[in-house]
Amino acid sequence: MSGLSRFSRVDRKRLPQVLLIGAVAKLRRCSVSTIRRRVRSRDFPVAPLPSIDKKLRWHAAAVCDWMDACNAPDASVTGESPS
Repeated sequence: MSGLSRFSRVDRKRLPQVLLIGAVAKLRRCSVSTIRRRVRSRDFPVAPLPSIDKKLRWHAAAVCDWMDACNAPDASVTGESPS
């Protein structure tokens, strides 16, 4: 990929511990509807936290770990974390 990573590194210290769907979409540089669609199809590799108000939310550390795995040299082309 000509030296460019799929996702830019995230400063974990600046993130809240819990991310709502809008923040995840912003980190992934995609739309909220894309995240919703991938969650509905069970294609989003990070499980959301249990809902308390019907808003999707994730542990920031889990999202960052997945994004870091996508940046790994042996990551697959689909962006899924290596097995």
